[in-house]
Order: sequence, then C-alpha cells, then structure tokens
Amino acid sequence: MSAGIPVGGPFKAAVGLHEALSLEHLREARRLLSSYCLAGEEYCREALRLVREAARLIARARLEDLVDDEKYQGLDAPLLALIRSLRAVYEAYLSGTLALVGENPVVYFRWNASIEGAPYEEGDIAVVKPSTAFKAVACGAAEPLEGLLAGLHALQERLKAPSRGA
Repeated sequence: MSAGIPVGGPFKAAVGLHEALSLEHLREARRLLSSYCLAGEEYCREALRLVREAARLIARARLEDLVDDEKYQGLDAPLLALIRSLRAVYEAYLSGTLALVGENPVVYFRWNASIEGAPYEEGDIAVVKPSTAFKAVACGAAEPLEGLLAGLHALQERLKAPSRGA
C-alpha cells in the first residue's frame, strides 16, 4: 500500500529520496484510497488511517529536507517557499532582531490589504499583533521590519553622548 502514497512512500522519505510532487502522485493516491474504500467501511477507515499517518510522516520529512531547496520545482514548491518566509519571520521574532513594540511586530505593507478585519494601505508601517504579522507575511502583503530597534538604540546613544564642541 505504501508504494501508492504520494512521492514514493515512507522508505524514500526516510532516506531523503524525495521526488518532485506532481498531480499524477495525487491522482495515484486517490485511486489507491478509493480501491480500499470500495472493499468495505472497515477497510476504508483503516486505509484512511494508514494513508494519513504515512502522509504526515512523509510531509514532515519533505519539509525538513526540501524547505531550504530553492531550486526544487515540484507542485508543492510554493508551499515550501511560504514556509521558508514564515520560518524567517518566526526566527527573527524569537531572536529579537524583529522590530517590536512590546510583543507586537512592526511590518511594512507592500499593498492594500485587510487582515483580521483591519484595513492597511500600501506603504503603511504598522504595529500589529503577531498573528496579523504572520498572516500578512504569508499572503505576501507585508514584510517585517528588522533592525529598526538597533538603529533607534544607536540614535539614542548618540543623543546621550556629549557634543564634540563642548
């Protein structure tokens, strides 16, 4: 049964031999599942459970192995690119390099967007909840500002320093 699971099954995923995901892989998985479901409800439920568990494990392995491969061209390449961008924002958030006001990220809106019911216009720089920031970045409407706090800190230090003429 695992041979019909998309992209080579658990063995290939376990050893990192990932094929590019295609529509044919998805069609093959649907055909496999439908044949088990035609055999009766008990077979169908067990097949669903096994396929979902195998797919979960394969997805984890593919994400781990392929998320940093920008040359990958499979059907799931846009999803992997989205995960890369979200991971970058999350890493910046956790590392403290993301511009924050309290716990809220500062983002720059690339175009007009309405996120979580709030309207933003192209060019807006806004302090938003983390969930809003991640959603805005995920849809490509915004990018987080990094390094702003370091720049403000440097400016504060310069203002505190005695002037050279004094």
